[in-house]
Amino acid sequence: MTAIEVKAAFSVTPADFTHIKHFIEQNPGRVRQGTLIYGGKRPLPFGEHQGTPLWALPLGMFAGG
Repeated sequence: MTAIEVKAAFSVTPADFTHIKHFIEQNPGRVRQGTLIYGGKRPLPFGEHQGTPLWALPLGMFAGG
């Protein structure tokens, strides 16, 4: 499963992954990726949380922008 959160922001910080990290902790071994969709321009890796990769992905990747 992938944990997905959408932010109406053009930049992302590690603190923006708080809810995704909590979800990963509540579902041990089930979450394969944590994805934060944001208004920026490029995909950004944010390391791992409990072995789960965290990524910030631009909305344009999904909305054709």
